Amino acid sequence: MPKVDLKEIREKELAKQKAFKARLFVCASTGCVASGCKEVMAAVTEDLKSHGLDKEVQIVPTGCMGLCSHGPLIRAEVPGQ
Repeated sequence: MPKVDLKEIREKELAKQKAFKARLFVCASTGCVASGCKEVMAAVTEDLKSHGLDKEVQIVPTGCMGLCSHGPLIRAEVPGQ
């Protein structure tokens, strides 16, 4: 893929991310899948929608965050905090 295409993709993704006030990173690795991360992600998504926050909070499935025995794990990121 040419660098120009990659730069365009990067710019679009960064602009999309800036539209959100916060991001929730949900572990979607094997251990957390076994511990119910899909159900947790669905419940959080539904709760955000019911409170009108689905356009302000982005949910991002991620790889392993460690501490699998405590999963499913969610990490919140709020720009500037």
